[in-house]
Amino acid sequence: MYFKDEHQGWAVGLWSLMLHTVDGGAHWSKVTLPAPAGSKTADRNLYRIFGNAMGELFIACEQGRVMRSTDNGASWRYLETGYNGSFWTGVALSDGVVLVGGLRGTIYRSSDGGATWTASNDTFNSSITDMIQLADSTVVAVALDGVSLISHDDGESFSGTQRPDRAPLTAVSPSPAGTAVLFSANGPIG
Repeated sequence: MYFKDEHQGWAVGLWSLMLHTVDGGAHWSKVTLPAPAGSKTADRNLYRIFGNAMGELFIACEQGRVMRSTDNGASWRYLETGYNGSFWTGVALSDGVVLVGGLRGTIYRSSDGGATWTASNDTFNSSITDMIQLADSTVVAVALDGVSLISHDDGESFSGTQRPDRAPLTAVSPSPAGTAVLFSANGPIG
């Protein structure tokens, strides 16, 4: 789910499900998405919707695709990244760089709004479940198997650590102090 402001938001899910609200979630309408190239129907799983500072919307999808809208969700286009696996998450950085991450520790990066993509360097092979950018521009990604990754170069490369207990990390959120709070299935963890 992603809210652009207090009124307008989108929710995405399996089989190209997209819902849109203009009244803060009181009412939702279904959005019909286009079929990807080579398909007759829109049937992709949509895992994460997010926006950038220019008002563009992006969706991390399966089969290495990212969807993009430049007109406030009125129309959508599939972007090919060159990867075949699923992207479970994504984030638009403050400087316009877009990152998507997913299966087997894969992170892809675009600095031109999704026209071209490159794989980021990452030393772990754990599936990426969430990513954020902190106020100091540090990018934090979390993954299954207790892996957390840090980037100080807008997602070009990541270094990381693995928790001794290998607790699957499912989300990351910025704290008021500007640090990352990591979450597992049991809630926040230290």
